[in-house]
Amino acid sequence: MNALLERLRYNRVSPAAICNIPFSPKRFIQIFPEETDVRTSLEGLTDLKFLIYFCQYTWDVIKMAEEIDGVLNDYASVWVIFPRKGTQAISNDLKKESDWLPLIHAGLNPIKTIKLDLDWAATRYRKVLKLSSM
Repeated sequence: MNALLERLRYNRVSPAAICNIPFSPKRFIQIFPEETDVRTSLEGLTDLKFLIYFCQYTWDVIKMAEEIDGVLNDYASVWVIFPRKGTQAISNDLKKESDWLPLIHAGLNPIKTIKLDLDWAATRYRKVLKLSSM
């Protein structure tokens, strides 16, 4: 399996979605196993178990928060890939913790952030599950 997918703990679920890709989608889709149904849009999806979403700007975060409504499985692995702080190679306006609040308000909880390379990092999110009262 591809080294990036291993770092993102991809466990061969299908379909998988990669959205808002800032460069050639074909290059990124090719890292998935051939049998994986890889989508570049969340339209029409429900019960999605694996999502990679690129965010460079605050409006990307807001757009993502709107698009994931009703799409994710309760135990989905959601990765947001974003430019690392201080990178000069990729334009972005994500500077503060508050820039990520739309995702928290959409019911996602940040779990772990990893460095992907000199310019990109990724944060893993999980849905906040509501406990039913007994």
